Amino acid sequence: MIYIELVVFSTFLALAVIFVALGLYRTEHTELCMIGFIFIFLLSFVVITNNLTYKTGETVTITNTPGLYNGTVVLLNSTEVTTYDHTTYQDTSGFFTTHRFGYLLAVLSVIGLIGSFVSIRPEEFFR
Repeated sequence: MIYIELVVFSTFLALAVIFVALGLYRTEHTELCMIGFIFIFLLSFVVITNNLTYKTGETVTITNTPGLYNGTVVLLNSTEVTTYDHTTYQDTSGFFTTHRFGYLLAVLSVIGLIGSFVSIRPEEFFR
């Protein structure tokens, strides 16, 4: 499974909203609006399938390799491995849960995409 971190998800969602805003502001560029709504639709599946995560901590493992040099113990090699701990973001309390937020994003993006298709004038469609 592919998990997306909350910060990356928020950045992509903001970028999609910017595309939608530019597409609505510049009416001759409805393709920006469509790209934004398609991107929001794809991001909604991340929330619906509970693949949204956030970093809760990190674990650092240090491995030292000692050795002898002229009868004294010296450090030959030291490696440090950092692994990040992630937790799935799920809000199951109240009415507006993350699962319902995903469905809301999906429905709103489909409605917006249909509105974008309807707003295309026939004389501009085949330019």
